[in-house]
Amino acid sequence: GGSLTNRVADYIDKNFKDDISIESLSKMFNCSRSTLVHSFKKDYGVSVMNFLRERRLKEILFWLQISERGVTELANDHGFDTMPYFFKYFKKQIGMTPYQYRLKVRKEKAEKSADSNNK
Repeated sequence: GGSLTNRVADYIDKNFKDDISIESLSKMFNCSRSTLVHSFKKDYGVSVMNFLRERRLKEILFWLQISERGVTELANDHGFDTMPYFFKYFKKQIGMTPYQYRLKVRKEKAEKSADSNNK
């Protein structure tokens, strides 16, 4: 069950690391490309591909916070295959580079633990 767009969103949420396209989704969910594109945008207020990129980015942000894994490796593992595009997209969405983000998060974490130790 569920509506087409909910099923598509659910699929993306679970399989965001895979190579996903409008074409592959419309075949998988047995609908036309235009039905998929229009329905998804109507229900989620964002395009299918933006939804996919946002999901991938959310996961990368998580890994940047908790791991030492390289940015390029993370981007590749999460479906971004062109690094210049990834860096541009990341900076546009987050307002800083992945490296700056990782440093900022670590600094905030260190300050937080210093604060709690001083109380």
